[in-house]
Amino acid sequence: MRNRILSNKAEIENRIAEAKTRGGFSHDVIIVAVTKYQTIEDTNAAIEVGLSNIGENYVQAAAGSEG
Repeated sequence: MRNRILSNKAEIENRIAEAKTRGGFSHDVIIVAVTKYQTIEDTNAAIEVGLSNIGENYVQAAAGSEG
């Protein structure tokens, strides 16, 4: 799962860079990873690859995901 997250993160970062170039933007963009229905292990893997802004749709799940 870690490799898939890392690959997806790189693809998203590339798409953001391309869009910023096309639009002439220079401001920072923050990626927020949403952990809807993901395990704590997958959430931790996202954090390990540098996704530090994590969102959860359900309060109960977020409370159980504290690490």
